[in-house]
Amino acid sequence: MEALRALVGRLRGVHPAAGVALTLGWMGLVWSLSARENLDLAGGTAAGAWLTNLAHAPEYAALATWLALAARRPGSPVAPAPRAACWIVVACALFGVTDELHQSSVPGRDASALDVVTDVVGATVAVLALRAAADRRRFARVVLWGLGACLAAAAVATLLTSLYPEISWL
Repeated sequence: MEALRALVGRLRGVHPAAGVALTLGWMGLVWSLSARENLDLAGGTAAGAWLTNLAHAPEYAALATWLALAARRPGSPVAPAPRAACWIVVACALFGVTDELHQSSVPGRDASALDVVTDVVGATVAVLALRAAADRRRFARVVLWGLGACLAAAAVATLLTSLYPEISWL
């Protein structure tokens, strides 16, 4: 946990221009992966489906982190102010919706509102962790509760899609 907290501290030395490059590069990578046809990473198993859903959380946690880096002044802390943190989560949610809509146009792929929920949970955990990094105990709590929230969001996405396969947008 302390190594993760130290890593967040080192991000202060990253120039905001690098944050912009990381953000745009990450968005391009996510977009290109969404454009792949008939991508079945789950292998047809429930555990595989859960892991595929869970992958959305760190994917969007990284995006939120890159946005936080891009949105700050050089040399200032990476922790976004409350208002900036909200806008970062909103930006991640909008990109998640856009990416799901894009994915729905790819043969063999579909859009899922629950994937966007997992995206938002991952982004929210990231900004909360960045804001809590200065306090060891608070940071640990945010990371542990956040991990639980990400696991739960992926479980709900997996469970609901298996219980209600006729609802295509789940």
